[in-house]
Amino acid sequence: MKKAVLQFVLIVLLSIYVSGLSLQEARMIGIENNRDLKIKELAYDSAQWSYYESLSKIFPKLSVSGTYTEYDPDRTLFSGSIFQNSAESYGLTLTQPVFSGGALYYGSRIQKSFLNLTRYDLKKQRIATIADIEQKYLTVLENKELLEAARKDLELTRLSFETAEIKFNLGTISKAEYLNVKSQAASKEVTVISRENQFKISKLALANYLQINEAFEVQSVPFESYENYINLFRDISPEAQARILDKLLSHGLENNPTIKMTEISSYINKMNVNIARSSLFPSANLSYSRRWDKADYEPEFTDQGVTMLTVSFPIFSITSNLSKINRAKNTLTESRLNEENIRESTQLQIKQQFYNMLTSARSVHSARLALEFAQETYEQTDIRYQSNMSSTKDLLDAELLLINTRNQYIISFYNFLRAKSLLLQLLGEEEESFLFEFFND
Repeated sequence: MKKAVLQFVLIVLLSIYVSGLSLQEARMIGIENNRDLKIKELAYDSAQWSYYESLSKIFPKLSVSGTYTEYDPDRTLFSGSIFQNSAESYGLTLTQPVFSGGALYYGSRIQKSFLNLTRYDLKKQRIATIADIEQKYLTVLENKELLEAARKDLELTRLSFETAEIKFNLGTISKAEYLNVKSQAASKEVTVISRENQFKISKLALANYLQINEAFEVQSVPFESYENYINLFRDISPEAQARILDKLLSHGLENNPTIKMTEISSYINKMNVNIARSSLFPSANLSYSRRWDKADYEPEFTDQGVTMLTVSFPIFSITSNLSKINRAKNTLTESRLNEENIRESTQLQIKQQFYNMLTSARSVHSARLALEFAQETYEQTDIRYQSNMSSTKDLLDAELLLINTRNQYIISFYNFLRAKSLLLQLLGEEEESFLFEFFND
């Protein structure tokens, strides 16, 4: 199975340098290569074996032994009448815990809970890995689009500069206006250089996280894929918001891995209190052993069996045991308080990311409209400028408005995608389709 997965990952790695890296491919590669996730998988596997070991302590234990002894020179027995050359002995021992105050039972419950704890820890790491991949991938895409926007802005400014240079030579604009356009062109070149650097750094960060070569391109996330949901979020009523938020909170508080881990930790600490109490009770163990011996001069084995019941009572360790109980109770109280804090914190974060997602959706819609208006305004102003019907300042103002609205649209769209990704992480889920189902009901 692992070999097939590795072969598939290799095929994906080869294809991304041809067609570009998609978000789903980045997730798959990141999950396969993430070291922290592999560590959690190993921890879960170890917890399984620890649980099996704890179960075995409840059942009887059987051990066998055997000894063969050879004497050189022979042993002389019974005043030299018998010579012994060798001896054999075999034995078995069977032990069974009878009563331990519940320590063995509680111990197995703790190991099972610890197994569940590592399972949720693995789930938490997997979801966190997916969220990190999405955040880094979206940052690369955002910086790429901002770079493309900066290059378009630079190209527009250069065209404006060429027109301004002609107008200056013809004497239709002042030198101050001409220098202003020239200054804007130089400033846009600095912006492009800065955007290129941000894009390269974010791409390196993604490649390092995925453990792949940085010679790849990322596939864009089209606005049309989320347009229906953005429009839905924009028009959602306050009553529907409250209803959906209640469902999200209920699901998140039930399935968030961090909350589940704190609940399990509280249960483990409760079992530790019971184990500490069990130290006040006596313990009893039953054992049976049987031994077979035979010397070389004896015709048959002689055997002997021993049954033994061992009971121990704590007498002089009561103070120490009471101290253990009190410490265990304090730890239990601390874990329950921590559980309440985690639940309240998670609840607050779900609310925040829910409202962030809705606000970002509205921002995307408004920014998209603003971009359309700014584009039309710039085109009209440019036509008027070419006809000497508007000033250089009017053109630069229209150009600045277009630049700002384009950047605002790009940033608001990726803020929406980030908020969606973080909300999914808080809900303890991986696929965005699960989140959107709450809005389709």
